[in-house]
Amino acid sequence: AERLAGVKNFQVTVSDTPAGIVFLRKVAPGAASRSYGIEVAKLAGLPPALISRAREVLAEHQRAQQLLGATMASADESPARVQLTMFTPLSQKIVDRLRAVEVDKLTPLEALNLLHELKQSLN
Repeated sequence: AERLAGVKNFQVTVSDTPAGIVFLRKVAPGAASRSYGIEVAKLAGLPPALISRAREVLAEHQRAQQLLGATMASADESPARVQLTMFTPLSQKIVDRLRAVEVDKLTPLEALNLLHELKQSLN
């Protein structure tokens, strides 16, 4: 919204309670203070194991963003303006590597070696 003419941010107002979130059914100007996707998934009845894993993944992303924010702050860019990315820098490298592979042209041994290489990059 800050960079594009005609684009505005709006949010659905939410109340945080000890029991969880309550959507107030009111749209207000401005960006949301945080993402409520996991809470929405919980309200939708997704399995607790999935909700737990989503919280773990979110924590990993937030740690990566804090590191990115600190790096950008040292480069005179405000960390508050950093958008949460879909992938951490490490997983993005893996995604890029997979995109570059022509799967139909891999032999079984090459596929196994690629899988081993990607797994090693996670360690």
